[in-house]
Amino acid sequence: MKRIILILMAMLWLAACQPVKGNLTVHSPLTLFNRDFEKVQLKPGIYESEFLWKKRHLTLELRLKDDFGFKQRIVFSIPEHLIFPERSGTISIPSSENLQPWDLVVQTASSVYQSEIFWGYEPCYSHRCSRYWRHRHDRYGYWDDGICQGEKQVKYYYRDTVTDLKVMLNEPGTNNTMARFEGRSRDRAKIYTFEGPCY
Repeated sequence: MKRIILILMAMLWLAACQPVKGNLTVHSPLTLFNRDFEKVQLKPGIYESEFLWKKRHLTLELRLKDDFGFKQRIVFSIPEHLIFPERSGTISIPSSENLQPWDLVVQTASSVYQSEIFWGYEPCYSHRCSRYWRHRHDRYGYWDDGICQGEKQVKYYYRDTVTDLKVMLNEPGTNNTMARFEGRSRDRAKIYTFEGPCY
């Protein structure tokens, strides 16, 4: 059961809101709206940028610097009936639903790599400490409810997840791509398969 809990915790960590860095290639003059509903106009070119999936708010946020060097945050709404492909999959969101002038196509593909198994010792904390007191010629011990530091034996491996993200901004109702984002994220989780007692 402990192993299952640790693996689930790692999966939640991988699915957390982590920005995916990459490049946005703009093929034609592009107009978007930032979080303040102000127009952001981009000329054809390549922009260093990042996408952030905000699961709680059901939005996909594009962060970049515009042609004037100002930081911009472009928000695309994700309808509740769609499941965002956090690891692998494709979704298409028309402009009428994503709150931007362009249709949105999101593609993700993930690969998972596992390391060898490692054994070792790690520091730990025990909620009970053993203390000994000497009274004259007699020695006796008692348990105290303090917290003491010790070490425990562990067995673990690393799991690396590489996710490629592609986002296309298309003319509404067509496959004509106006801009394309490509980025990659790498996540590492430490998975414990055994944890000994804390001494």
